[in-house]
Amino acid sequence: MTTHQDFLSLVDTRSQRRRPPVVGMQFLHERAVRAPDIVGARAGFQAKGVTAADTLTGSLRLVRATSGDQTSADDLHLNLAFETNPTHVVFWYARTDTGYDDARKVDFLSVNAVGVGLRLFTDARGKLDARVGLAHRYENYALAGQPSLATPSMDLGLLFEREFGWAKMDSTLSVVPSFQSAQDFYIRHESSLNILRGEGPLSLKVGLSNDFRGQPLAGQVRLDTAYFLRAVYAWK
Repeated sequence: MTTHQDFLSLVDTRSQRRRPPVVGMQFLHERAVRAPDIVGARAGFQAKGVTAADTLTGSLRLVRATSGDQTSADDLHLNLAFETNPTHVVFWYARTDTGYDDARKVDFLSVNAVGVGLRLFTDARGKLDARVGLAHRYENYALAGQPSLATPSMDLGLLFEREFGWAKMDSTLSVVPSFQSAQDFYIRHESSLNILRGEGPLSLKVGLSNDFRGQPLAGQVRLDTAYFLRAVYAWK
């Protein structure tokens, strides 16, 4: 298990209202528990479009961090997601996550999923969605002799948003278990609280993220947990 903390990062956020695409760069300093300092940078692009019938979101994220002479993070993720607006409580969605993760020795990775969503709860302050779908997960590795992973999977997810006035909470949970092996699954979780918001573009975000793999490569950790404190600048 790896635990680290993020400090002084500049990120992009969006509300549910229509806005033009968001472009920004994130710089972060991390301090690892029982490890040397981790220093890195993150660049990203995020955009969201909303119509009366559907919602389309896209993001590009590039992260690189080092600890001494070792690379602790070096990955790129391109995410696209489409969902129809709920009819009563049901909606359809499709999503893709494509990129690489050199720190985990993954030359290329891709998760593509389609399925049905359920709006379990909604009011003027927030919502709770559940997703159930079919996915295909593919990973090509940098290790010599390591066969590629190509497996049909399920796509399970929970998305929660809540506005408290003084703060906004966002939480996502994604589980992608393989149909071929019960031990082969991927879990991604992140929860955050956006606080100290005013009329200006700056605010503060605190949170927790977890990245868990059921069958990591040899020498790789199963669970990576991060606690973060970020200064947020939102273009409006």
